[in-house]
Amino acid sequence: MILARAQVETGRGYSTGAPGARAGLLRAHAAVARAEDPVLAWDVGLLQVRADLHNALFTPGTRLGSDEGRDSATVKQLREAIDHLRSNPPDEGRRAWADFILGTVFDNLYGVRDVAPALYRSALAPALAAGDDYLVYEVLRHLGDHSHDRGEMDAAREQWEASAFHAARSGSALAVLNQLILLAQLARERGDEAGARPLGSEVGRWAEGLGATRLHSQAAAFTAGADPTRDDG
Repeated sequence: MILARAQVETGRGYSTGAPGARAGLLRAHAAVARAEDPVLAWDVGLLQVRADLHNALFTPGTRLGSDEGRDSATVKQLREAIDHLRSNPPDEGRRAWADFILGTVFDNLYGVRDVAPALYRSALAPALAAGDDYLVYEVLRHLGDHSHDRGEMDAAREQWEASAFHAARSGSALAVLNQLILLAQLARERGDEAGARPLGSEVGRWAEGLGATRLHSQAAAFTAGADPTRDDG
């Protein structure tokens, strides 16, 4: 229960900027110390890494896809924590999470985008086998981003549509909306502005209702003509 609460608080902090993730993580670490359960310890370590990654992604004075302005010691510490998780996962489904997160570090904190897709691909089969729909959503979302950057629009659409499906199956309305704004961008790029703008507006309306401030701002920028694939973590 403590871990589940910390997961919710961390996710809320990422999407809304709400406080409370730190307190939840402290409770989770305390629970690990009492339980002496290595699997629980690994799960809390993963949650801490995810929270630290989210903070690093949006550090003021930095931009996604670059190490410019980033504190090298902080990034190094995050990388070491991920490497530790990858070295001793309780199962392959959990290793997939560590591979995926390392891919996002290469993509967004180092800006070494040619390394990341292999890590995403290594995470996909174990995530599917484990039935971890949320991780599958994340992996396909990021693989679609790379396909889009390469100009492989059919592949990007297939990956993003599949990502939206797994987002829905995971039960996360916010994850579905994250994908719909990308699919709206693809519609715009195909020349279907009449379909793209209403979809972007609807994403914004739902995001506002969920309190997802980052996505709400992104959807507003999209309807004004901005490209959400240029600012996607």
